Amino acid sequence: MPHEHRVADHLGVTSADYDRAVRALIPNYELMIATIVRWLDGHVPPGGLVIDLGAGTGALSGAILDALPDVRVELVDIDPNMLAAAAERCSAHAGRYDVRHARFEDPLPRCHAVVATLALHHVASHEAKRDLYRAIHDALEPAGLVVVGDALVYPDGPERRRMLEDVYAHMAR
Repeated sequence: MPHEHRVADHLGVTSADYDRAVRALIPNYELMIATIVRWLDGHVPPGGLVIDLGAGTGALSGAILDALPDVRVELVDIDPNMLAAAAERCSAHAGRYDVRHARFEDPLPRCHAVVATLALHHVASHEAKRDLYRAIHDALEPAGLVVVGDALVYPDGPERRRMLEDVYAHMAR
């Protein structure tokens, strides 16, 4: 695996502290996860596979596995520490999930849905985003679903200033 990207380096928090930090920084984080699960309910067939890109500590995957007992999940992340935390979170669902240490650019298996929360904004260039969404499209079964929950920071305006102030205040603490 090329250069390891770790949340501890990027956000200054360990995988153990990530869940608390993300809930402090992202308003309505739990609602975002619940909304994604609702979108998947009824759209992924029994035995169907959901790919969680940038799965982190597995909060979304765990919610999917809890709510949709006939669905399988593959958690994809580049940070092995986050994957270890995710595997622990999902351990009650043995046989229904797999963790895969991989980058967004790595091939995706055939699946019924691709989900991501707070991850795809890390894809920096328009070309890389285009390539990723093309790969997602190619991996999806017919009528497959893509659901992305993320935070957008607009180039200007009060939303950007307030959000950045909150992030900087958290980092200072």
